[in-house]
Amino acid sequence: MIFFLIQAIEDDFDRSRLSNLYIKHQALFLSKSKKIIQDPYAAEDVLQDAMIRVIGRIHTLRTLSEAQMVAYIVKAIQSCAIDYCRKVKRKPVFEDIEDHTELTDACDIMEHIDQQEMAIRLGAVLSNLPQRDQDILLYKYIMEYENTQIAQMLEMKPESVRMALTRARRRVKEFWKEEGNDIRYPQTIGQSRG
Repeated sequence: MIFFLIQAIEDDFDRSRLSNLYIKHQALFLSKSKKIIQDPYAAEDVLQDAMIRVIGRIHTLRTLSEAQMVAYIVKAIQSCAIDYCRKVKRKPVFEDIEDHTELTDACDIMEHIDQQEMAIRLGAVLSNLPQRDQDILLYKYIMEYENTQIAQMLEMKPESVRMALTRARRRVKEFWKEEGNDIRYPQTIGQSRG
């Protein structure tokens, strides 16, 4: 379905560029969606919704490099996934049990809800960060780039990336506590991976 959406882009250059990028990074995009959503069918729907958003903003993509386009699409996927989680959260919990057969007891249900709430709260905190901090955290923890790759993309020294990551994580932790989320700090942001 996504390829049909891409083929509907009028400009040949935009269509070709986005099509090649999607083919090259399709597995990454789907894995990022599945990581948040858990349900493979819903994850595909979220990916489709994200690509519709991206295609609607094709003029923005024209100014971006390939790495920036990938990051932009990953952010769109995360945004759509958070929207999906919010929509699912509004439904009564017991309606979700039938859709998620892997949730077998009350503890699993509460853990699932907690994970969704954590993703929503973390997304709100990250949106308060400066763009550079968002980018560096995205490249490191979502796209799983090495510090040397991040340094190249952001035109900085590799050792500066380490310090920038430390400062960005510190800011996340500060915002996290300011938002009243001091109970559990997300470990994925707090862990340093060289």
